[in-house]
Amino acid sequence: MIPVNESLQANGKSNHHRRLPDWEPFDRITIETVPRLKTSGMSGDEWRQSAKIILWFKGRPIVEDGRMTMDYALKMLSAVIAEHSSPIPKEIIEIERHACDQPSCCEPAVSVYRLKKLFSDRGEALHPDEGSYAHHYRQFCARHLYRGDCSREDCDDNYEVIYGPGPHESQERAEDESPAQRVVVQVDSMDDIPAAIEQVRKDFG
Repeated sequence: MIPVNESLQANGKSNHHRRLPDWEPFDRITIETVPRLKTSGMSGDEWRQSAKIILWFKGRPIVEDGRMTMDYALKMLSAVIAEHSSPIPKEIIEIERHACDQPSCCEPAVSVYRLKKLFSDRGEALHPDEGSYAHHYRQFCARHLYRGDCSREDCDDNYEVIYGPGPHESQERAEDESPAQRVVVQVDSMDDIPAAIEQVRKDFG
């Protein structure tokens, strides 16, 4: 267990575990057909089946919901997710205390990062007073210590390592890397660039 309270100096402030902007309460959804043998001395015996929806978080089943058919389960899936997303289940909050903050990662966190600045979901810098009530932090496993330099809030430069190894000690795997797509466009003049860009947008959607 990471000693968050000991790592972040209180100074009269509380510690706030700030979720990533793209955080969602469930990171895996499964729907499966469940057969059962119905037995009855009056109407007879027969095999029947229903559909079971399971909502998962970091490798653990959080919600199970049964429906009569697979088709009906698919149609009701959005409603099931909405029903169990607010309030967030206590099981999820308890898992978050120790798990890596990277979505879907099931590994325990090994490091605590304090956020230097806070940003909105659209990347706008928030006024310092908006987050002054607490020390805001995130925690990551060894595989996800490196946060990159693309996001304004979730990036290496916006974190201060408070406990454990830092980004330079990250142990990401080769298969984790997904290079951005690169397109080479040839034009005869600068005036042709806008039309060429628009054509690329149409071709690659």
